[in-house]
Amino acid sequence: MSEEPQFRRIEWTTVFAGTMSEAIVCQGLLGSNGIHCRILDHNIKVIDPFITGGSALQVELQTPSDSTDRARELLDWRPPRLTDGEESVVPEQARVEKVGQRIRWSSVTVLTAPYALWLAPEYLLGVRRLGRAPRNHGWTLAAIAFSGATTISIAGLFLRR
Repeated sequence: MSEEPQFRRIEWTTVFAGTMSEAIVCQGLLGSNGIHCRILDHNIKVIDPFITGGSALQVELQTPSDSTDRARELLDWRPPRLTDGEESVVPEQARVEKVGQRIRWSSVTVLTAPYALWLAPEYLLGVRRLGRAPRNHGWTLAAIAFSGATTISIAGLFLRR
C-alpha cells in the first residue's frame, strides 16, 4: 500500500485592501517578486460585486502567512499621505478625500450630478486648506467638470420646452 499524500494547509493573511484595479497592480508586483497571492472572492467580485454586500467595490489581496512581512514591505511603495507625525492620516485630509469620493460617485448619473456640484465648493476649499492635492484629485476635478456639463445640458433640455 502506498501512503496518501499529506497536504499542507495554507493560512492566508490580508496584506492589502482597496479597489480591484489597485489590488491587481499589487498582485502583479508581488507575483513578479516570487510571492504567491490571491484576490479574495476575485471571480464573484468581477461577475457581480454587489452580491457581496456593502463593500462591493472593496477587495482583499492575501498572501500565505509566511510571506506576509515580505509582501507588506514590497507594498510600501505607495505614495505617502499627509500625516500628523505618526502613521495616521490627518483628519482634514481624510475628510476631503471622502468628499472627493462622494463627488466622483455622484457624477456618474444624471440624477445625482447636481449633488456633485453642490459638494464641489466644500472639496475645493478643503484642498486649499490642505495646501496640497489629495489622492485622486485629478479625477475629482474631472468629475466636477463632467457634472457641470451634464447639469447644464439637462437644464438646457428643460428650458427649451
